[in-house]
Amino acid sequence: MKIGFSLPHMGEIATPENIAYAARFGESEGFDSLWVIDRILWPAEP
Repeated sequence: MKIGFSLPHMGEIATPENIAYAARFGESEGFDSLWVIDRILWPAEP
């Protein structure tokens, strides 16, 4: 089984430093993939 994880991409936690840290951590722990969001902007209303 392959396991991946999602990078922090929203809110206060989504700083460049935290994103880079999470990516390095996932790599060092042997995760098979990481996931990122493919949108820059979210609609204000659904």
